[in-house]
Amino acid sequence: MAVKTGLLRREELWATLRIGAPAMVARAMIPFMFTVDMVALGRIDGAEIGVYGLGVAPMLFIQFLVIGAVQPVIFMGAQALGANDTRLSGNIVRFAVRLVLLAAPVVIAIGFTLLPVFRFFGYPSELVRGAAAAGLVFSLGVPAIVLFLIGSYFLESLGRPQIAPLTLGFGIALNFFLNAPVIQMTTSFFNAPAAGAVLATVSVRWLLASAIWAYIWLRIDRAKLGLSGKIDAPKQLAARIWRAAGPTSTSYALEHGLGMAMVFIAGTFSAAALAGFQIAINFSALAGMAMVGMGVAASVRIGQAVGQGDENAARRAFASALTLGFPLAAPIAAITFCSPEVIANLFLAGSESIDSALISLRTISVYLITNGAYMISISANRAASNVRQSLRIVVLANVCVSTPMALMFAFILNFGVTGLVYGMICGSIVGAALSGFSF
Repeated sequence: MAVKTGLLRREELWATLRIGAPAMVARAMIPFMFTVDMVALGRIDGAEIGVYGLGVAPMLFIQFLVIGAVQPVIFMGAQALGANDTRLSGNIVRFAVRLVLLAAPVVIAIGFTLLPVFRFFGYPSELVRGAAAAGLVFSLGVPAIVLFLIGSYFLESLGRPQIAPLTLGFGIALNFFLNAPVIQMTTSFFNAPAAGAVLATVSVRWLLASAIWAYIWLRIDRAKLGLSGKIDAPKQLAARIWRAAGPTSTSYALEHGLGMAMVFIAGTFSAAALAGFQIAINFSALAGMAMVGMGVAASVRIGQAVGQGDENAARRAFASALTLGFPLAAPIAAITFCSPEVIANLFLAGSESIDSALISLRTISVYLITNGAYMISISANRAASNVRQSLRIVVLANVCVSTPMALMFAFILNFGVTGLVYGMICGSIVGAALSGFSF
């Protein structure tokens, strides 16, 4: 009996890893493009990383809002496949694509408002113009990355998680080669190097979206999976998706928008502090993808278990994701804490910005662990259709705990930008505990 249990545990871990490993690589590759951008800008002027971060931050919040709205694609699609309703899975994807196309003009319009918004909040003049240009260009790529993610979610639920990382690998290589000439061009003509780095990434994003949808169009049985033909019961399906998309969109934006809000606050200190904090936030997004990948695996497997009505399988999938996530994240966190200068020197040449980055990186190493547990636990709740409970947890953790604690540490206790990370750690601990116990 003990041997049988051990085999079952190994099978559970392998099933989770088979989905989670490619998803982890794919999710890490998306913020890695930001890393490529920031390394290129840091070689020109470390302060340009702060300009880049301030410009991209508000549009990233909008991006996560849209991504949250299409999150039902991953868990509702998995539930449909678990219940052997293949057409429903494709119908859900079609609704998600329509939602993105409807949202695209609104997202781009928001990009045009950034210059007066930055001026209204009184950011330093050396940041405002370049940041507004970078944010506007970034808005043009938001629909592309969301379309890419819808395609990758769909392929992951079909058991083809390797397509997204392969596509992204090509995209990162192209982004690396595009950065230098595009930055040089925008610097020469517009004196806007940060906007040039964003333009290179946006161009690659549209190529990635085109590539993954070309694969789906050519290699997937569209009729069998509901990607063509008449949508079954469209009004009922739209209502069902919206019931999940509304809370999930708000939850996802608050969850991932926390770091973006902290970038806004960091911008009130100095350009050097903002640059150092932006590096730490970007690195946490990149390194944290080990846990996010396990969260994706949990979402797919829990969604399939819910579709089959197997509660025990859902709990085992959640446990497997946590079991695999922590050993992956712990070494990264340890290296970050012990050797932050190695990471900081990849980005910056200015000593003032490096000092700020070193402090932020050491603190962010703790956040990698606490936030990773939070990401897996909240993903599990969404996959089990506990979307309203997930929203309540995110509001409590991010709005009621992280934000006031960050302001207290940063301004009242005078920890500066490091205090912002302390607040984020407090909120992620609360979020992980609440979402873990409520699953």
